[in-house]
Amino acid sequence: MNELAPTLLLSVALLILVGFVAVRSGYLSAQLHQPLMQFVNRVAVPALLVNALIQDVSLALPEPMLLLGYFIPVLLVYLLQWRFSATADPQRRTLLAFGAAYSNIIFLGLPLTVAVFGDSVALLVVIIGVLNNLMLVVLAEFSSLSQRSGQLLKTLRSTLITPVVIAALAGLLLRSQPFELPLALTNGVSWLGKTTLPLACFCMGATLASFKISIEPRPLLSGLLLKNLLLPVLVASCCYGLGIDERSSRIVTFVAAMPSGFYMYILASRWQQLQLHAIGQILASSLLSLLVLSWLQM
Repeated sequence: MNELAPTLLLSVALLILVGFVAVRSGYLSAQLHQPLMQFVNRVAVPALLVNALIQDVSLALPEPMLLLGYFIPVLLVYLLQWRFSATADPQRRTLLAFGAAYSNIIFLGLPLTVAVFGDSVALLVVIIGVLNNLMLVVLAEFSSLSQRSGQLLKTLRSTLITPVVIAALAGLLLRSQPFELPLALTNGVSWLGKTTLPLACFCMGATLASFKISIEPRPLLSGLLLKNLLLPVLVASCCYGLGIDERSSRIVTFVAAMPSGFYMYILASRWQQLQLHAIGQILASSLLSLLVLSWLQM
């Protein structure tokens, strides 16, 4: 693990703040976040993953017990928030449950976890991230009681066919070929990958500054309690109970402590429910997440 992890997390907080202030103050255009997010999602994150996979390091892969140690708590948190949400509207309950269980694993979690734990964890994080997306989006489609014809298939397709999945396949293919890759290619991929963490953090702040925020206190507090505090504790406890090794437990607990992801806002926009609250929860979760992540590395 990177011994400078606490300093790294402070740098992350500063980059998010710079992006937020730059857009909120009007110094940079509020439209900046859209092309930046596309670049990070479609170029920088895939480059980071390919670069990690072609390194001469042993790749960490998720064993079944490790997946159970992560996903049992995620499912439990989702069900807890769904059960105790103070609303009868299935879409609102689904949004709140989704926000409490869904972590920003790919956009922020992948570059941050690789920076802290090294290139060997990249494939592990991507597998967990893709499975996490699949499980929670399917749960959301069913628990919201608002499925349209073909919507589930469309959601599954958009979850599986993504730049990061294609990059994982390309990276594994390049890793398995017997020839030495050209230095110009590996350098270019490496340089692109190194832009991921600073750009993702800056873009996250810029995106949050681009929206108005209106929170509902009780759902916000319960969401933060479940997402940022209970979920990492449950993952760590479950991994310990299943006898998972310490390093793997630390990695998945670190991933579980990531903030709520922007897919909560995407669902809120589709259902015209809690859009401004979703942005407020993502912002608050991002700030609290940095404190929890720093504490985990002490």
